[in-house]
Amino acid sequence: MAIEEVTTAGIPDVHVSIVIYPDAEQYAAHCLEMDIVTTAPSVDEAVADLLDLIAAHVTFAYQNDNTDYIYRPAPPEIWRMFAAAQRRARVQPQSAACPPRRQELALDRTRDSKIEADSFCYA
Repeated sequence: MAIEEVTTAGIPDVHVSIVIYPDAEQYAAHCLEMDIVTTAPSVDEAVADLLDLIAAHVTFAYQNDNTDYIYRPAPPEIWRMFAAAQRRARVQPQSAACPPRRQELALDRTRDSKIEADSFCYA
């Protein structure tokens, strides 16, 4: 049996906001618009894992005609962390380990649809 190619035709680009914060001995990356969280040993790994999860979440929702459940906001305290991190990034230089960043992830090889993410570190 052949495995079907995953199609992302018709999926619009998605823009999300991510706050990154220390969590025990790891870093947590939290998507504000979808309340999805990952943890990893490094900032880069946490954000990459989160972008992969967001892409899978969005693709699954569109492929299963379940788009009403894509967006579920994170709790207010996470939004406050993001706002504080964003303000801090404007007035203070960020550490080299965790600068503000904008990243893109294509949902498939055709690059017709993508995830765009702005991330800020809260420390």
